[in-house]
Formats: sequence, C-alpha cells, structure tokens
Amino acid sequence: MRIKGLPFVTSGFIHNPWPRTPLPHSTPDDVPGRGILESMFHDPVKPRVGSVVCCRLGIKFDHSGIYVGRNRIIHRDGDGFLALVPPDVFLERLSGFNPAVDIFVACDEEGRPIGSPDIATRARAALKDPSLKKGYNVFFNNCHHFCRYCVTGELEFKGPHNCSFRSLQSLLKRELGLATWRRWG
Repeated sequence: MRIKGLPFVTSGFIHNPWPRTPLPHSTPDDVPGRGILESMFHDPVKPRVGSVVCCRLGIKFDHSGIYVGRNRIIHRDGDGFLALVPPDVFLERLSGFNPAVDIFVACDEEGRPIGSPDIATRARAALKDPSLKKGYNVFFNNCHHFCRYCVTGELEFKGPHNCSFRSLQSLLKRELGLATWRRWG
C-alpha cells in the first residue's frame, strides 16, 4: 500500500513525487547505502567461504566480519576479541540494542557473493595469533581493520580513515570487484 504524497521504491530506485525536492541519496561508497536497500528487492544469497559480511548497528555505523564456512563468521567483537560465531551472535551487538535483523554479503555486479578461501584462511589463523588479540579501539583496531587484514594480509594501516567501513568497501571494490551488498538468506 502506498501512502499518498510519500516517496516509494520501485525496482531498487526511489521515486520522488516532488521532482524539485531532492531525496537523500547515497553515493556508491556510502555505508552500505544503496546496496542494502536494493538487496531487499533481490533474492537472498549464501556467502561463499571468505566473503566479507556486514550488518547495520544503527544509522551511521556498521559491523563487519569474515564468513569462514559451516555457518560461522569470524569478527572482532566490541571487547576487542576475535571470535568464531554463528550469524545470530554476529547480530547481537551493542548489548542487545542493535536494530540489525539481517546480515549482508559482499557481491559482484551479477549479485554473486565475492570472497576468497585465502581470506578465510587468514581469519582462521588470526584466531590463534596472539599479536592480533590486542584490545579494541574504535579508530585503529576495529572489526573493519580486521577484515582489511584478512583481505590484504597487511596488519598495519596508516590513519583511522583506513579502519572505516567506507575504506573497507573501497578496498573490496579494488581487490574483489564489490558492486553491491545482498541479504544473506
């Protein structure tokens, strides 16, 4: 049902009934922005081993991890620990105040999950590496930093901007051909 006078979504695009009033829009680099909105209109996907996955933590923040197979994700939790968890635990963030209900999978232009067994291997090895168990820091040692490490194999990044979700998305575009995010189903 459409409420008269309000924008509505058709085939992944927002229709603006007020042509002179710009709608808020997302650029391809926004978090996860348009890709997540569009994913609601496509069939869900299953991640492949080594896929980067994410969920929303609110309006401005996201959480990311690496799918390693057997319905498990490795992520850096809010306490700084690396953990191997099932999807429902991955979604349990912010002491249960997380509004996220879906996990999204990095996909290519065709909507196919992207990833690499090498990424999953690095994530599994990180669980046993004491040098990667240092405490959480929202700017320098967060879940996105961990995912960057798994994708590149490089532990040190210069500056907090390299530990943001936007930076992770840019890396995934360059290295793996990220085009969109699709709902895991």
